[in-house]
Amino acid sequence: MPKLLIDIEAKIQQGYGAGFEQWAKIENLKEAARNLIFLQENGVGTYEELVKKDNEVSGDYGRSNDRRKAIDARLAAITETQKYIGNYSKGQAVYKEYRAIKNPKKAQAFYEEHRAPMTLRAAAKKYFDEQGFEKTLPSIESLKREYATLLSDKKSLGNIKEKRETMIKWAMVKNNVERFLAAPILPRRTLERGAR
Repeated sequence: MPKLLIDIEAKIQQGYGAGFEQWAKIENLKEAARNLIFLQENGVGTYEELVKKDNEVSGDYGRSNDRRKAIDARLAAITETQKYIGNYSKGQAVYKEYRAIKNPKKAQAFYEEHRAPMTLRAAAKKYFDEQGFEKTLPSIESLKREYATLLSDKKSLGNIKEKRETMIKWAMVKNNVERFLAAPILPRRTLERGAR
């Protein structure tokens, strides 16, 4: 994995000495060589090609990550909907029995005895109303099929962690190349010393 170049000027301003400066120059040269080898191995010969590759890798990661987040959100919504459909189904028979009781005292006693499924059914009904399900709910089978399709889509995106690492690698190499291109031939401190 490429590393960022050491900012020698900033370190010297922080009080690092000449020994550090010499070591950092050697480390930066080694890193520059690693970056050059990396670019050659990946067929990148110009700055424009590097920018294009960096944008390509970054865009691929961004699109994949956005799609993965959308899939994860939909998978969570499907799971929640399935849970509420199950709760609604379990409570529906009890609710019909409750509604059929004409005597208010008996109805109250029945409700107290079956509070859990009635409460779960009421929560499910509220959820369905909030989700905009009118009279028809999606079937469990259709939700299972959609879930399986989304899992397949998620798998086809590839390893997001690897894509992120690749994006970081290319960004570091691009940053280093930009620092190579912007670096003066002689550091400012050397020029100032020579002027004295």
